[in-house]
Amino acid sequence: MMDLFEKIEILGQAAQYDICGSYLCQGKAGHRQKSPLGRWIYPAVMPDGREIRLLKVLMSNVCENDCLYCCNSCTQDFRRVSFQPEELARLFFQLWHSRR
Repeated sequence: MMDLFEKIEILGQAAQYDICGSYLCQGKAGHRQKSPLGRWIYPAVMPDGREIRLLKVLMSNVCENDCLYCCNSCTQDFRRVSFQPEELARLFFQLWHSRR
């Protein structure tokens, strides 16, 4: 059985193709940063102008559609994994408490 950190490695890597929000921050902080665990951290701007960092991963890379433009197309050959909502919540709190 795959552990949570294996899943976040796969699904965090896949989230790099979703670039929404990363262009909102300017300067050096406006670029995504990869931590040692392979988690993707993205900058975001709050309505009051404060900048925060977001952990961005996919919930799943499973798809039954064959869209030619999509990296998760059902015809692509790679390992399919999914988080249960409780798993992702538990993982987030583990990372937050350890400050990784």
